[in-house]
Amino acid sequence: MALNVQFFKRRRIQLVSFERATTGDPIIDKPDPDVRGFATPEFGAVLPMKENTSVFVRVRRLMVDNSVELFVKVGSGPLTLPRPEDAKLSGAEVQLIQIQAAAGGNPTTGTIEIHQGSLTGPLIARLTVFVFSKLTLRITPHNVTIRSATAAGIASSVDINSVIDLVRAVWAPCGLELTVGATKSDSHQFAVAGRMNTNAELKKVLKDGFVPNTINAYFVRTIVGSTPGTLGVGLSRAFINANGFPQPGIVLGDTNVGGTVRDSDSMWLANDLAHEIGHFLQLPHTENLEPPNEREDLWSRRRLMHNFNTLPGAGAIRDQVGYGTNPAGSVRRGCFVTMKDLTQLNSDGEAKIVRATVLSPAGPT
Repeated sequence: MALNVQFFKRRRIQLVSFERATTGDPIIDKPDPDVRGFATPEFGAVLPMKENTSVFVRVRRLMVDNSVELFVKVGSGPLTLPRPEDAKLSGAEVQLIQIQAAAGGNPTTGTIEIHQGSLTGPLIARLTVFVFSKLTLRITPHNVTIRSATAAGIASSVDINSVIDLVRAVWAPCGLELTVGATKSDSHQFAVAGRMNTNAELKKVLKDGFVPNTINAYFVRTIVGSTPGTLGVGLSRAFINANGFPQPGIVLGDTNVGGTVRDSDSMWLANDLAHEIGHFLQLPHTENLEPPNEREDLWSRRRLMHNFNTLPGAGAIRDQVGYGTNPAGSVRRGCFVTMKDLTQLNSDGEAKIVRATVLSPAGPT
């Protein structure tokens, strides 16, 4: 296979790529690799994983003919390839390989190498693997029933366990293990059954239901926010100290007064919850930018900390983000948490920030 490549001064040639092993909802053993930028020190993709687990990654031949024999081996670090069949790639354009990690660090770094012709042949691709030690993040979910003086209470109707399982899959690659308390059943009387405003009523929800030393996540039927589209509110410790709220917490609505209904879409809610947890872990919105100046490039859309849960665009844009669409057909924001810390960006290296927050004496709550 002859290559005809044009370049001016310098161009990096990628013969083989490493990609997320799935599309759509996050899956705990198929993490999203950081493939942005191919400069020092990694010179390629970075795959995150939690210690003492195994994950899958997709290998794609980009500029290598299917007839060329490619071999995979561990280059360094606490890694193994548990499936013998992964030592030699098939002749297919795309193949999944499995990687297993032993004890990690903050992180411990390993590498997976692809060689041409044999295990000792020319090196044509290297995957850097960040193996993170386990850190515990405590979550307490609340199903909030809201009644009025004249109407029976209405609770959230979402499958909270399914939402939490998806959030686990988002944060596991950073080494975070969610310890989830039993779902609390909170009850309040407000002006309208099933509805909570984001003023006095929100303050009461946060004050009465709060469980200390955990991130409290409240699920309500309908949020009446500052705009008709409000579907979630996240109030970190820093925010409440500056704005007069009694306790920190995350509130998620099945619906809003604008008519949006998402109680049957666990991923929509899980993405919002994982995003708000990111704020608790000291992550800003992508590049510290707020509307109307939010980033609109593809990599920003893939990041969990992008400003918007749903994004404009369809077709090819949807497919490149890689996380599908919600039932209304809107492109979903991704769940990608950055591993690299690219110098040209103002807000990057998110995994390190998250872990430093969890390890700090004050913690995320």
